[in-house]
Amino acid sequence: MKQTLLRKIDVIDAINTTTSLIYQFFPNIQVLPLFGNHDYAPANDFPDYETSIYNITFELWKKWIGKDQRETFCKGGYYIYRPADNSNITFLMLNTNIYYRFNNANFTDVNDPGQQFAYMEKILSEAEEKGEMVHIVAHIPPGVFERTPNFTWMRPEYNKRLLKIMIKYSKTIKWMLFGHHHTDTFHILKV
Repeated sequence: MKQTLLRKIDVIDAINTTTSLIYQFFPNIQVLPLFGNHDYAPANDFPDYETSIYNITFELWKKWIGKDQRETFCKGGYYIYRPADNSNITFLMLNTNIYYRFNNANFTDVNDPGQQFAYMEKILSEAEEKGEMVHIVAHIPPGVFERTPNFTWMRPEYNKRLLKIMIKYSKTIKWMLFGHHHTDTFHILKV
């Protein structure tokens, strides 16, 4: 317990330091931050309910992501961002670390951790009805990892469900950006 508490303090300290430096050197730049799979303590242990790391990180990032995003961010580390200068674009900022095959957290809802799938469907459906564009940004990518045949970073059931949502709303989703690979790769979803 003491070791986990120390790690949480270290993670929060690292997020605080990074956030402060970005604020200091890029004060007028819009940043859309997300968690990577090591931004929790213990690493790869992202829950689907409100925690101290979600709450403290929200307080650090709310200037960028908006105070009105508290509920979803503190529930599961995800949110939306709509640029003030263009009402036809929504950035759907997901916490796909929840779906990571090495995530060890116990979920309150294993079918829809943090209600993130329902939230995605809601945002994408509303955008589709209005003829708006959605860009998706997350850390853990869906699909197969090209360096290891038949291996997905996500648990198979979450990978399948996320891909199904992406295909369903393929006319609304304009691009997606993921970070976990540490390399430049391109994936194409076949509709």
